[in-house]
Amino acid sequence: MKIVKPLSLLTALLFSSCNFETLFEPSFNEPVKEFFETYTNTAAIEEYSLSVDSYKDISGNLCINSDKECIVELYLRNPQMYNITPSVLFSSLEESGIDISEVTIAQTDKATITLTLPQSFLSDCDEGFNISPTISLVEPMSGRNFADYSFNLYSNTKPPLVNNATILNDDNTTFVIAFDMPSQAELALRHKDLSQIIINGKAFPLEISDDGSFTFTDTAFSTTEKLYSEIGNKGFVYSDRSVYYTTGDAFSNGDKEYSIILSDAAGLSTETLASTKITKLNTPSVTNAAGNPVVSSYDSTTKEYTPKTLPMLSGKDYTTVTITAPDQDNTGSKIDSKGLEVHYTLYYGTPTVAKLMKTGSFNSTETLELKVGSWYLETYATKTNYEKSSVTKSYIRVVDSYIFIGENGNDEDDSADGTEDTPYASIKKAISDINSRTDSPVEFTLAIGGNINGEENTDTINATGLVIRGATSATKDKINSLSFTSGIPVSFTAITVGQLTVTSANNFTISDNAVIEKVTVQNGASLGIEGSAQITEAVLTGNATLTICGELSGETAVTLTPASYTNGAKVLADSDYLADNYAKIAVKQNNEDTVWSITSEGKLVETAKRNISISVITQESDIKVSKTVSGSILTFTLEEGQITGCTLDGNSLTLAGDSLVSIDTSSWLKGIYDLYIEAAKDGETYSYHAQIEIK
Repeated sequence: MKIVKPLSLLTALLFSSCNFETLFEPSFNEPVKEFFETYTNTAAIEEYSLSVDSYKDISGNLCINSDKECIVELYLRNPQMYNITPSVLFSSLEESGIDISEVTIAQTDKATITLTLPQSFLSDCDEGFNISPTISLVEPMSGRNFADYSFNLYSNTKPPLVNNATILNDDNTTFVIAFDMPSQAELALRHKDLSQIIINGKAFPLEISDDGSFTFTDTAFSTTEKLYSEIGNKGFVYSDRSVYYTTGDAFSNGDKEYSIILSDAAGLSTETLASTKITKLNTPSVTNAAGNPVVSSYDSTTKEYTPKTLPMLSGKDYTTVTITAPDQDNTGSKIDSKGLEVHYTLYYGTPTVAKLMKTGSFNSTETLELKVGSWYLETYATKTNYEKSSVTKSYIRVVDSYIFIGENGNDEDDSADGTEDTPYASIKKAISDINSRTDSPVEFTLAIGGNINGEENTDTINATGLVIRGATSATKDKINSLSFTSGIPVSFTAITVGQLTVTSANNFTISDNAVIEKVTVQNGASLGIEGSAQITEAVLTGNATLTICGELSGETAVTLTPASYTNGAKVLADSDYLADNYAKIAVKQNNEDTVWSITSEGKLVETAKRNISISVITQESDIKVSKTVSGSILTFTLEEGQITGCTLDGNSLTLAGDSLVSIDTSSWLKGIYDLYIEAAKDGETYSYHAQIEIK
């Protein structure tokens, strides 16, 4: 758009009306000389153009929409080729609180200054804010200020069209018009100024709330789902944005047409036709990169949309969706592409809370790149002599393998999607999210920010593995308690867990910079530990073990509390790292009389015991029995012959071999115990009697 150059016209007028032979003689009017001197030694803006379409509201204000950024080219008169430093002021916005920091202005060349009004700025100013700029020009070498320049401009997008307008039959008595109001996000963003709906010239008041909900005060309008007969194979599907208008017009089998106009407070309006005369375009299709449909399902009971979850493309930080124009109308008849337009609006967010990102139109296909986050896409088709198509609504979640959970997260808010900006509040919600995804399972990372409450999880997880880590560090991020059952590998890193209960076998690992204050390992499970992980107390129950999965960097990586202290019990599973790292697993002692430790084979043993003495009462000379004490284990070995019987205080003992008796005294009370061994040698029977004293 070009604005007339008033200064250039004045110059032309002066030149056309002057006698050039006397123009610069002393007798000529001195003010004219001064004007020309000023004109040739200063710079000034003479005209401008806008990169977007403009229109006027009912008050004659020049308006632009906020669908995309607006580039304002300001054209200079600059005879001396000055380098100029421009600045811009929006005086009408000074008390509004609207952020203008992203607005830029700069001299592009000697004849042009470029003012850029970002889409986000225009969206914030929408609904009729006065954004008339005043541009100041400074020549920095001399500090000269040239004349300011301003022009009239408002940000006010025309109302959106109503969607899915359909004429229905109310029991052969009257016509009913069913339609969907524009999306909640769209009305909340920039159309709260809608003031009326006009149907066939009759105006009705309309109120839009700050959250984008709407209210019709006239009783002819209803938002309650109803069943009416369709006309001409044009059905209507009820949604949370649906409205029914009872026309009062007597039903007849003839053709019928209604004009539906939305109008805002500034008098801007858009018109949609609902007609029985013409056929209706089919809706555009939206497909993912694999060619599968991407359409949101709507639950009329809960009034919620279910998002379609899409993974990022391999090797990319985005996925794609493709919009394809329809090639048929509602009767199945083919349509050509001449005059066909597909319109779309893309929001970052949900159907209820969103930020406008992009609008566009085309007549064949359009592919959009979507990064990680929640997206809402609406698209419809128009063509001369056809009724506008219904709207394809696509609520899309693009995900990677990271899901964020934070102490300030929210599991109830629809805008929370597990991204860093809008995290969940619980691991349960994150796992529910994972299980809702229909793509091939991958390993997921749950990033915990701050301090979150614990929970119990017994759900199956649709993943190949799960990493639970701190979003910041182990010292700042903590799960208070967590009870976990999982059939997939789960590892903890850079996170603190207050109490962890593990009930699955052989698939949990505590890795670098993870701190577990107390873990209980149950039911034969084996908990892995590696690197700089620290476990303050590990309780093993039901034959559970620890597995050293990698080199341990700490002097004491784990303090172990066996539920049952049994000499020789296997508490560390065999692994490639066991022999070199077993000494970094400490054992919590269970009484003052015993010191427990772990051997290089991962077994629990007594390294010191109460004083044990063995006194031999009888040993027949023809046999020889040697004895050893190792912790609580006593061993008696017959050097020649074969043991034929052995009793302890009159009770038979099971032999460890033909010539070996091994006795575990770890559970004995203090006192004296009698041991009898009978042995056979060369056909003769001999005896051995010893007293074992525990002091």
